[in-house]
Amino acid sequence: MRSLLYWNPQLTMGPDGEAITTFYTSGQQGRYLIVVQDITADGRFTSSQQGITIGNEMK
Repeated sequence: MRSLLYWNPQLTMGPDGEAITTFYTSGQQGRYLIVVQDITADGRFTSSQQGITIGNEMK
């Protein structure tokens, strides 16, 4: 199983401090941890985490 599903070193935040992106999971059902790491314009490192659960695709 892949441990890195998505990488985007050029994701830019809007003036409201938010960014939207999409990605595909590995296809395996289960719980995933999303980790976002950032270097701010003034050089500070930040990090945020959020769990998601992937189940059967709705039909």
